[in-house]
Amino acid sequence: MTEQQLIQALTALCEQCKQDNNGFGWLTHTGRPTSPVVIAVFEHEAQRIAALKSGWDEVFSQRLDAHLAGLDCRVKSIRFDSEQACTQISNGNWERHLQRKPH
Repeated sequence: MTEQQLIQALTALCEQCKQDNNGFGWLTHTGRPTSPVVIAVFEHEAQRIAALKSGWDEVFSQRLDAHLAGLDCRVKSIRFDSEQACTQISNGNWERHLQRKPH
């Protein structure tokens, strides 16, 4: 699997998840295309927490599996984060923020 194939699959997933109107805004990944860490980003921490409490993480995981079906990819882990946390913890520096251990 190529980086481009992974990006295409994740872009389609992102557009689908935005329709949930729960504060989810975008996603990214780190690591190799065949074993990425996928990061779903919300605008505010409260939205992230509410989504996780409602079970949205399970829905996201199922959608992720469906979008990656047929591709040679095994997701290493899924991380849920927020713009607010990046601003507070890493001064808005996403590169540095993504390198830290998740909360």
